Amino acid sequence: MTTYTGTYSPEDNKLRLYASTRLDAETFAKVKAAGFKWAPKQELFVAPMWTPHRNDVLTALCGEIGDEDTSLAQRAEERAERFDNYAEKRTA
Repeated sequence: MTTYTGTYSPEDNKLRLYASTRLDAETFAKVKAAGFKWAPKQELFVAPMWTPHRNDVLTALCGEIGDEDTSLAQRAEERAERFDNYAEKRTA
């Protein structure tokens, strides 16, 4: 059984969906139709901004939406590290 966790970050106004397993086709279609996109490096679905509809979809899946644990600065640092790794691989 898949468990879902939904978060919201007021710093970047984004909703995030964490799933314990791959989404079934119906749930994936619903999430995609609401504007969520898969972020493979973070292994989550993210909506580019909060909307009432996206909030409702996330609440229906998760029951409640919590606060995002990672800050905007932490996510930027992780992204910078990934890009450093890409540059090192290309140089090699």
